Amino acid sequence: MPILGIIASQDYTRITSSYESIASYTGNGSTGSFTFSSIPATYSHLQLRFAIVPSTAAGAFYVRLNGDTAANYSRHGLLGNGTAASAAGAASTSNMPLSIMSAGGAVATYPSVGIVDLIDYASTTKYKTIRAISGYDNNSTGGAIELDSGSWRSTSAVTSLTFYYDYNVATGSTIALYGIKGA
Repeated sequence: MPILGIIASQDYTRITSSYESIASYTGNGSTGSFTFSSIPATYSHLQLRFAIVPSTAAGAFYVRLNGDTAANYSRHGLLGNGTAASAAGAASTSNMPLSIMSAGGAVATYPSVGIVDLIDYASTTKYKTIRAISGYDNNSTGGAIELDSGSWRSTSAVTSLTFYYDYNVATGSTIALYGIKGA
């Protein structure tokens, strides 16, 4: 007898085997940036997963594609902390914010986690779309969730991602890049 519904229609072995590890980074406690370079054009999309513990109480995590520092990025985001919500956007900025890390005075021992998708990164005929979901929990003093999306206004294929942060990232924080295979 067949099982009906969404679960029955999924091929979970295909879903889990569609992600391949490309590169990873482990925080070393210093301020700065790091780059995943020589990204192969053999995947449909890219996905970044992170668990970052800031060593200070507030900051943000950003990305630049192919080293582009010009105002070629647009973004919008929503942030909610359980008592209030806010929205922000920018039509032309020099980076793509991916997450606010433990903002608002949060204790730096709670990780900020998130998943970022870079859609059609290898295309040379359209702008690149980025979407991110991230958040943190600060135990008894609250937490937040953030949804961001935006675009890089370039038709160049993405071959490198430079991530930077405006705080120190504690040792043991992890950031991993995956390639998503096509159907």
